[in-house]
Amino acid sequence: MLTLINKRVLCPSRLVPFAAAFVLPLAAALAQTSLPDEMIRKNEISPSDRQQMKALIDANKAGLSGTPSEIKKSREVLVAPLEKDGVSVQFRVAYASALLESGGLAGLAAHKDNDLIATNALRIAGQSATGNTMRLVLDALKDPRPQVRYAATVAARAAFTAARTNSALAPDELSRAMRALSDTVVQDAAPQPVDGAIQALVAARDVPNNRSTAIERLTDAAGRKALALAKGSDPFDLAPFLRASGPLQQDIIEGDKLPVETRRTIAVFAAQILIAVDAQWRDGDPDAITVQTAKAANSLLSLAMQQISRQSSPLALGDLVAPGKKQQFQEALAKLVGPGGTLQSAPYSLPADKLKP
Repeated sequence: MLTLINKRVLCPSRLVPFAAAFVLPLAAALAQTSLPDEMIRKNEISPSDRQQMKALIDANKAGLSGTPSEIKKSREVLVAPLEKDGVSVQFRVAYASALLESGGLAGLAAHKDNDLIATNALRIAGQSATGNTMRLVLDALKDPRPQVRYAATVAARAAFTAARTNSALAPDELSRAMRALSDTVVQDAAPQPVDGAIQALVAARDVPNNRSTAIERLTDAAGRKALALAKGSDPFDLAPFLRASGPLQQDIIEGDKLPVETRRTIAVFAAQILIAVDAQWRDGDPDAITVQTAKAANSLLSLAMQQISRQSSPLALGDLVAPGKKQQFQEALAKLVGPGGTLQSAPYSLPADKLKP
């Protein structure tokens, strides 16, 4: 009897189907949780590749409407192929189309009853970084919920980061996205989406052949917001402007690569931040963020002035944001930005209407 059992188990004709019974389910399981690295680098996507994409999405799309842990797990699986090195434009476009068609990404991103579903769908759309998925992101910038609008800015930032290599965003799509983010910075009343939009525009600077345009969008929108806040009586957060100053400082250090007009927009922005510092600095000692922002804006403006005039233009306004020096700071600021001040005069000749709250 033992011999008979061994023969049945080890018989080649029985062994192959027996092994296949385990191999096929394993292959199907793998298709549902990952995609091959070689696929994401392909320049030609085959029907078989598209079927594997669909299988992955079909296996995980239900989780995007589930519990918080299920949403997180499904999102991580679905964005994983987009986070690998060497993703081709062709793969990105095909995968984004599959997410829209099979995964119902548009409906999830516009979900009105569950913010978590909407925000996680937007994260996937941002990582996809195509024109079609970017439209979902830009639509969400108009959502009535601040947390969803903020998620849209985070998604836009992810799309710009993805676009640094093998961008699937056409120039007009990139321009449309930056314009929408600029509008968010200027018009949104909630601080979190404004901060997110500023940081997304910072990321747009690193998209190839887009630095000058992105800098001009960023500095114009953020500067206008700073002046608008300076006009009000309510306290506001200077941190978003501080975070934007660091990357801009690196840009101006390499200023020879920038058009003169772009350097001027950086100078205007830095001056506007100093005006905002003055407005935010109420009675008493300045807080740490106010001091840091003043020093960063002072340094940025000095560098920009040097790039414009080709002369050393040391400023000391940052050092005047200190206890007991409020009046000195205001006097120095007036000489810099006021009527007939340094920045309104040649060789800078910055617009007077942009140098007052």
